[in-house]
Amino acid sequence: MTATTVIAFCIFIPAKSKVIAAEPVNQYLQLDNNGWWYVEDGAINFNYNGLADNEYGNWKITNGLVDFGYNGTYDGKEIVNGCIVSEEFDGYDRFGNKFVEEFDGEGYYKYFDADNPYILDTYEWTDDGRCISVIKDLGVCSYSEADDRFVDMWDGIENQLMDECYKKNPDKQCVSDVTSLGCYNGHWLIEFRCVSVDTMYISVELNRKYNHLYPLYFYDKEGNLRI
Repeated sequence: MTATTVIAFCIFIPAKSKVIAAEPVNQYLQLDNNGWWYVEDGAINFNYNGLADNEYGNWKITNGLVDFGYNGTYDGKEIVNGCIVSEEFDGYDRFGNKFVEEFDGEGYYKYFDADNPYILDTYEWTDDGRCISVIKDLGVCSYSEADDRFVDMWDGIENQLMDECYKKNPDKQCVSDVTSLGCYNGHWLIEFRCVSVDTMYISVELNRKYNHLYPLYFYDKEGNLRI
């Protein structure tokens, strides 16, 4: 299971196609018997080495000619058969990892083509001593299998968190909750937490405040914050 789907569309039509560029305006790719040429102000520019973007894709140009044999990276972009591949993704986590959001069961879950960025199996308190949390790796599995694995370990972890909460805040009540942090390279990561509250009436508000020991902020492709 991966978080990033890479799709390369390389479609060629035997016609002149204008290059989408700001300067100079008179640029296009022209097809002849030898291939697609980078034309500038009506003449092939044999000295041009770079990228040219038209309605069919973004191409690697070598000495004025579309280089179909180019595979690798250029200017930080991945290129397959001379064409820059397009990356389909929905946003980033707080560490800058890209995710694809898919609907599984009853909710939308985030899949990452990245290694786990969190600290695992470490019980940590918030600075005010009101919330304790631990992150567990459920392993590589499907969503439904992850749900079963979560249920199997929930009681034991909840009891540990509750015990720690009552030891630290014996005069308060405790509420527990869990959150899926996402699926990183097939590994489902779950945060278990317990919050000490004064009354159960305000437990929902407090639990929302301590929603994550590690703030679970997500960003869309434009960098706008999503919580």
